[in-house]
Amino acid sequence: MKYLISLSSLASLAMAQTVKTATVQPTPAYSGSEMFKEYCAVCHGGLGKGDGPAAAALKKTPANLSELQGLRQEHSSQALA
Repeated sequence: MKYLISLSSLASLAMAQTVKTATVQPTPAYSGSEMFKEYCAVCHGGLGKGDGPAAAALKKTPANLSELQGLRQEHSSQALA
């Protein structure tokens, strides 16, 4: 298996700590929720609010992805009007 630097390890690097590697767990492409948990939640948080465990170590706050649903619904309702 290949080893990659995890995002939480990058957060550690930002705080001048040792970078640890982690085994990547492949996720099926058809499972968006599995992919989100494996690749995105470390920064965006489990609910996508930008409050993941690595968020504090980043220079820019991760996007609050939960706001996108509201924007999409608003855009869709305007298009139908």
